[in-house]
Amino acid sequence: MDRAKIGLFDDQKTIRDALRDGLEDAGHSIELEADTLAAARDEIAMLDPSTLDVAVVDGNLTKRDISGSDGAEITALLHGLGGITVIGFSASAPVEGADHNVFKDEGITPILDIISGL
Repeated sequence: MDRAKIGLFDDQKTIRDALRDGLEDAGHSIELEADTLAAARDEIAMLDPSTLDVAVVDGNLTKRDISGSDGAEITALLHGLGGITVIGFSASAPVEGADHNVFKDEGITPILDIISGL
């Protein structure tokens, strides 16, 4: 996919900024961002499925919670809309239910490779 429409779901602004810069430099567009589970729920509830091709989802958006349940819930909500590829992007564990998983220490290259293969 040459010009994907992407949603970013991560609680760390520096991570979202780095992803946005790298993805936009590669010709993709960032259509929405959420930094908390509540914000993600709100954004997804209002989302027209045609707005996104891909979502990059962190496992944990709630402070002091490392269970991974945030990412699993966001992934399930996005999959419920249909047609959105979810890339889990976590520091320590795969995001449950994601179509693909990339660890944060791998950087953006694997995400770009996944998107280009869609």
